[in-house]
Amino acid sequence: MYCKEYIAYYNWTFGGQCGFGARDGASPPPYMADQYGFPVVDIYVDAVPPFPPQPYVSAVTPTSVAFTWAAVSDRGDGAGQDYFISGMDHYVSWLTIDGRPGQLQLAWTSAPRVLELDGMQAGETACVHVQAVDQLQNSTPDVVQCAGPLPPPPMPTWQRVAPQVRANPAETGLVGLDTWFWLAPAPSGMAVSELANGTRYALTATPVEVDWSFGDGVTSRIAAPSGFGIEYPQESPVTHMYQSHDQAGYNVTALVRYAVSWTATVGGRSFGPYPLDNAEIGARALPYPVQQAQPELLAT
Repeated sequence: MYCKEYIAYYNWTFGGQCGFGARDGASPPPYMADQYGFPVVDIYVDAVPPFPPQPYVSAVTPTSVAFTWAAVSDRGDGAGQDYFISGMDHYVSWLTIDGRPGQLQLAWTSAPRVLELDGMQAGETACVHVQAVDQLQNSTPDVVQCAGPLPPPPMPTWQRVAPQVRANPAETGLVGLDTWFWLAPAPSGMAVSELANGTRYALTATPVEVDWSFGDGVTSRIAAPSGFGIEYPQESPVTHMYQSHDQAGYNVTALVRYAVSWTATVGGRSFGPYPLDNAEIGARALPYPVQQAQPELLAT
């Protein structure tokens, strides 16, 4: 047990109080009795628990949650030169699930630690309990922080004007010659924010590939950004050669596929990103007539 012990004594020879001392100090106190042979003793102890820890969610996913806390300091008794603090000793921490009895991952540690619970189901709630204990075993009440696994948000309705399929030659294609295709405007990333189940989510959609269908039974999946094509007069990486004419026009379509991810804000902290799913936005189709090139003889 750590404490301060002050000894006040009365020396008959000098006719008054002669000094103070402290046990375990840099120099021993002058333990002397008063004129009656009894020392006068005051003992000061640290009877105040440390500052309470503040546990928080350090990580959360759709199937797990983790907690930790910042280190705290001890608090002492007294004031001025009589202030005495014994110092921090350890923390006691454990987890509970849905208020059921039991102390999961119970441990005594000299520093904050991370308590993580995996394999959680939707609707379950885990709570971390933390106590701070000083060297005199003064303990704070257990401070509790609870959280559950983070459910993914619903897929939003992405509001975006669909791009238009464009081609060169612009009006009519020619059998046996390459036609260049592209999307105008070129697809780009999208972002939305939504509130679901009391949690603020931020969702991001990034274009990753384009499925092209050229109307004659030929299809092609091209990764972004090449799959967007390049506007004429530059040479587009999206090309197709028609083998027969069609005056009514081939129906050229493009489907842009987006990879969607999400983050969530819990307790003022952001977690993620986590993958959600794919979103698809179709381009406005292009009816594209193709005709047979007719050779001509030119007189010279």
